[in-house]
Amino acid sequence: MTLEPALLSQDAPLKLLVRDIRNIQKSKLQAYPWKIQNLKKTSDRQPLLIQFNQIWLQGWVKNCENDGENILVSDGTGEVKVTKCSRSPGYNWIKQGSYCGILASVKFPSQLPPEVEALKFMHISEKTCEAERMWPLEVEELMNVLGENITFHQ
Repeated sequence: MTLEPALLSQDAPLKLLVRDIRNIQKSKLQAYPWKIQNLKKTSDRQPLLIQFNQIWLQGWVKNCENDGENILVSDGTGEVKVTKCSRSPGYNWIKQGSYCGILASVKFPSQLPPEVEALKFMHISEKTCEAERMWPLEVEELMNVLGENITFHQ
């Protein structure tokens, strides 16, 4: 018996690893134009389909193009092209070799590399070692919480 996915609409930006961007699909809802099935499904739980508007990524700036208008970012799981960077708050410190957080809207998830549009940058280079090591765990924890694989008790 195949279970239909449970639907969750995520108002906050969805934390994703770059490799997961390719699994994003277009949604029919204007408020939540994108959707992704929870990639960490357990056999005893109903699959989860998450609808969202924006994503949060972290990674290393590998390359800057067009005077920094476009950058290539890698989180160790893949690379993503980030466009319209100069229009985004926090852009002024971006340079090759920086570690940053990026609030973005999805543009072309299935192209290689996938493409997103920058909305805001966060400079986290001074805590790079911890941030880079913790990032995959943060994403996994969020997916576990959303999929109710982790519960909190008072």
